[in-house]
Amino acid sequence: MVQRTLLSCLVLVVMAASCGEKLSEETQPVKTFDLAARVAGIDDEPITLGQLNNQIYMDGWAEHTALNRVKDTADFNFKSLDRLIVEMLTSKAAVDFNIDTILTAQTSIREHMREYVLRLLYTDLISDRVKITAFDEDTFYTNNKRMFFSPERASAGHILISFNPSYYVPQGADHSSISRDSVSILARAKMAEVLERLKDGDSFESLADEYSHDRNSARQGGSLGWVARGDAPPTFDSTLFSLTPGQLSPAIETQHGYHVVKMYEHADSSYAPLDDAMRSNIRDNLIGTAARGIAMKFADSLMNVAKITYNEKLLARDDSTYEDNDWLAAVNRMDTIFAVEYVKYANTYQMKNRLPKLTVEDKKKILGSFVHSLVLSSEAHKRGYYSLPEARQERDSISFLQARYQYRMLGDIGGWQPSDEVIKAFYDSHLDEYYAVKPLHVQHILFDDSLKAEEVRKKIADGADFKEMALKHYPGEPAVRESLCDLGYISKDEMPAAFWNAAWILNPGDVSRPVHTEYGFHIIKLVDRKPMVSYEEARERVRRRMIDEKRDQTLNAWRSELFEGHTIEIDSALLREFVYQAPEALSTVREGEADSTSGSR
Repeated sequence: MVQRTLLSCLVLVVMAASCGEKLSEETQPVKTFDLAARVAGIDDEPITLGQLNNQIYMDGWAEHTALNRVKDTADFNFKSLDRLIVEMLTSKAAVDFNIDTILTAQTSIREHMREYVLRLLYTDLISDRVKITAFDEDTFYTNNKRMFFSPERASAGHILISFNPSYYVPQGADHSSISRDSVSILARAKMAEVLERLKDGDSFESLADEYSHDRNSARQGGSLGWVARGDAPPTFDSTLFSLTPGQLSPAIETQHGYHVVKMYEHADSSYAPLDDAMRSNIRDNLIGTAARGIAMKFADSLMNVAKITYNEKLLARDDSTYEDNDWLAAVNRMDTIFAVEYVKYANTYQMKNRLPKLTVEDKKKILGSFVHSLVLSSEAHKRGYYSLPEARQERDSISFLQARYQYRMLGDIGGWQPSDEVIKAFYDSHLDEYYAVKPLHVQHILFDDSLKAEEVRKKIADGADFKEMALKHYPGEPAVRESLCDLGYISKDEMPAAFWNAAWILNPGDVSRPVHTEYGFHIIKLVDRKPMVSYEEARERVRRRMIDEKRDQTLNAWRSELFEGHTIEIDSALLREFVYQAPEALSTVREGEADSTSGSR
């Protein structure tokens, strides 16, 4: 109890100090910094405030944040600098990290390069060869003029009093006994209220929000947006288009209920003009259509002469037996489809078609979805597209990014899960941790000296009532002694270590020898101990804890290896002082600032 009281006081003191800091900080103008200044270094390679500022921005900083400018800003700066250093060191490590034998990395690089090269091939051989003239644009516009037609339309709003009987009974009550005629009478009466208030000058929009049963439009003041002629029920439609802008209709009836309709704006039917923007859209559409036709013919011509080889032996086996690097099909002896690529689509195909099992023909259909791109990729190889300087540069870039990613994955446990046996063994070896959060119900008496404590303990051992001794000997006013004596159920975190350890080893009913803490000398009685959490109850907690510990261990080991051999220097004073500079302050330095990751390559 003493511990908790002291903690409460400390919290109040900290809160008061924090409020004082915030008030004083908010009155201070934002300080500007030289973003070219060095704030840290890796092996003598400088890290500037500009690089840190970019990282802080990427980490989600915003000027309107309520973070405390004295403490939390500094914490944010240190965390962002740590991320920046990790990114730069990861880039350094990635340069020499070999991913040649990492199948997932090579598959990703191959897929990316296939898409990249096919875009080059498509541009050179297909889209750039399509020529569209102004005559083509005029002809398309004339022959497809209905595509550009906009019917007569109106910006409209309404107030709906519904015929749904649920609106006329208490919420949740049965409305099956209320008749249609009764509902109509109630709806008509409600609409009469609306009309009367409109007549008295209340605004249409406020009444829509108050009365309309169409809550979607009611929240917008009754607005329905633009309504084309013919899209609404006939009575509503004819009423709306008989109005002029700003005019309200009388009450009308549709199958939905009674409405009051308002027209805000009106637009006649029209055709979109063949202006420059329209010509550009038509041209893009014609180029795309023509290019797709040419591409299909081109691909079909290649497919007719392509040599596709299937690994029939593997295809006959169950998918669960495949290894990632098993090849399932090859095209022109140049490109190969591996199991790691196939399985991504096989499960989807099987579920979509509700197949209990995939046959060899099913598998060939799935593999066939890859074949077109592989045939085109094979042609790109023949034509030298993979050897183009820009393609080589793209491969270097994507390989570096993959090396960075794969190196970072060394610090991640991925989908690691402990087995049931491992979880049970962990639980058995940590039994003392799987009790309730507050497992011990204790009473205690506090003394100024150990001799008096021992004297009272002996009286209790000889049969004196613990509570009576507490009321007699506990310091403080008599009115509060009883509540101070009984601490109720306690947790390990809220008590001094010596107090907790002494209480933990007691059996219910036992009284401890005097225990010394910073508050004095205690004798402690254990009143009750909550039972231990069973393995079945604790299993999920244990599993999550093991995953968290594994994740922390793996990440810490990875970070230790990452930082090993590097000299890191940090200007802590400048880092604590620095305040994020808004984007406008960055505009003059961004051109001179290297990207924080590419600069370390």
